[in-house]
Amino acid sequence: MHRKKKTTGSPRTETCANTGSKTTADTPSTSPIARALATLFPEGGVVELRALADRFTHSGYFDDYAKLTNAAEALDADPENRGIYVTLNPVDPALLARRANRVKMRLTRSDPTTADADILRRRWVPVDLDPVRPSGVSSTDEEHEAALTRADEIAGWLRTQGFSDPIKADSGNGAHLLYRIDLPNDEAATALVKGVLAALDALFSDDVVTVDTANFNAGRIWKLYGTYSRKGDSTPERPHRWAEILSAPEHVAVVDADHLKKVAALLPTRPPPGTKSGTPQTQDTGAPESLSVRARAMKVLTRGDPLGFLLDTFHQDHVGDHIVAECLALSVASQSVENTNGLHVAISGISGKGKTHTCETMLDLIPEAFKIKGTVSDKALYYQDDLRPGTVFLFDDVALSEDLQEVLKSATSRFREPIEHRTLTTDRRLRVCTIPERCVWWLARVENVGDDQVMNRMLTVWIDDSHEQDQKVLGHMKEAEAERRREREQDEDVHVCRALWEVLKEETVYVRIPFARQIAFQSARNRRNPAMLFDLIKAAALLNRFQRERDEDGSLIATREDFDTARRVFLAINSEVGGQETKQTRREAAALESIAAMGLEVFTVRQLQDALGLSYHQTYRLLHGYNNTKITYTGILDTCPAVSLIDATVAEERYGIEMKRREHYFSFDSRIYREWMAKGDVWIDDDPDLSTFAPGSHLAGAKMAARKEP
Repeated sequence: MHRKKKTTGSPRTETCANTGSKTTADTPSTSPIARALATLFPEGGVVELRALADRFTHSGYFDDYAKLTNAAEALDADPENRGIYVTLNPVDPALLARRANRVKMRLTRSDPTTADADILRRRWVPVDLDPVRPSGVSSTDEEHEAALTRADEIAGWLRTQGFSDPIKADSGNGAHLLYRIDLPNDEAATALVKGVLAALDALFSDDVVTVDTANFNAGRIWKLYGTYSRKGDSTPERPHRWAEILSAPEHVAVVDADHLKKVAALLPTRPPPGTKSGTPQTQDTGAPESLSVRARAMKVLTRGDPLGFLLDTFHQDHVGDHIVAECLALSVASQSVENTNGLHVAISGISGKGKTHTCETMLDLIPEAFKIKGTVSDKALYYQDDLRPGTVFLFDDVALSEDLQEVLKSATSRFREPIEHRTLTTDRRLRVCTIPERCVWWLARVENVGDDQVMNRMLTVWIDDSHEQDQKVLGHMKEAEAERRREREQDEDVHVCRALWEVLKEETVYVRIPFARQIAFQSARNRRNPAMLFDLIKAAALLNRFQRERDEDGSLIATREDFDTARRVFLAINSEVGGQETKQTRREAAALESIAAMGLEVFTVRQLQDALGLSYHQTYRLLHGYNNTKITYTGILDTCPAVSLIDATVAEERYGIEMKRREHYFSFDSRIYREWMAKGDVWIDDDPDLSTFAPGSHLAGAKMAARKEP
């Protein structure tokens, strides 16, 4: 929100900002006070004017705003009056008779002022941003500016929540935001306004600027703009300043109750209800105070880096595997995107290198009600009645049978719909069982699942099994043993992550990518991979839901920052930490790299065995694949077009006798391998002329300019 730059100098010489509001026929004056009254009370009505001095209160009721303006100017001219205020909400007209269009000086105990019950309706949600400082003094310029900046942040965030533009004002010491509402003056409206202020306090207050949560009552008085704010003595460092309207829409739109409720609901106002046994109905046990945890989660979502916070908490217990963790987090986020096919994750790597620990560490950050791990029979998921939409299934070193693979195919192809299974009960009655919609699958295996249709629906990532990673893990283990660390369940950050997911799972959101037409792919060979990039962008935007704009239809607007996140992950899983395009495991990729490095056009199992340092049996299975009782695993021969099998008959002479035997040789075409392994880049093509080129044929200079690392 634009605001005028404050000028330095004597505070009494500052002029009020012109709001652009038109004065009515009843208020012909062009003074700042008159303009403020016209902006705050466009329908007219009775207003109480109240001045607060150190020992006295002065008050009057006005329906003549010209007389109100004159009275306010006279009161403001007296430096003994610390502040001049008005009631924000319309007052019962009968109160005019208390002090009709005049001010009574030095009220006594028998002189009443406006009470909450005297308000006819609620017209404003008043947001007061006050810089933290000693009591009884004005703010410094730095403190004052911090409050104005925080008001900009809050107004920008509330805009993403569907709020209209507010009146923004300088209170003299801090900042004001006024949102127009139209609610009855009842307990429900009071609770709603109180809830909005409490949510803003939880999200935006800190040790620099706070949101005043006491301004929820209907009879609250408010600074009259065009008058001075005097706290303590006016000094060069802490001067007295004018309160003034900085900006106001030409038409101040009403914020409807639904948008107010949405913001108020972000922070629960009471503990969750108990069960019949008196146990709270919470997802987790042993958590710190739920309100403070929820408040921290909302601060992360509205002002922080949600993905960064999740990853930082993950890395407190797991070293490395950063991209794998990002894939898992984005997978969970995809469950709350309305227009997605979901992001499922297949993690491969040799035994003992951390696949299980990676998945369980990330799973620990998800609320208990939304996760399942362990072994299941082929149809067991259909019969689990307590499954919820948006559940994460972890299958750790579980061989997926053909039936379970069919369930996975159905779950991924119809991600947004429940999956139905019809069966007969023991009494021959039809029973329809379902797996709820929006469930994601995490598969952790030594080798990838063999079915191409299954793998094409997964983000394919590798666990880091390098020597460097082994040393990092060892160092982390030593640190853990040398120090006494809190149990994971007692770590508040873990509970904040769970609360974060609970908030994000409360709503499914349509995400629009306005720059989608400009995204260029060097390779679109696998048609599912571009769709996965789009889903990664949407998931990244969903994690930043409370920091993204929405269009007139309520769709969340993805930004280029979301593209940068998605691109980084997408390129990583297509190169150093995954086989998204090739569907290789890390061991298969290493084998092919070794073959290419040897420069051989023909090789044997023995030659590859010597290069890899594996057993003959392991090397053979790497090339040919293998079967077990439930599933077939493909090998390099099935996945890499550069390798072919040569079934040859070899003649040799032994003991004077010519003997023939069959031997398998493997041909390797380095040109095909290079083409197959070409890293497919993706970028945003801002030049419409360049978009006419075929993928991969852009001019080098233009292409490099379009590719900027995040």
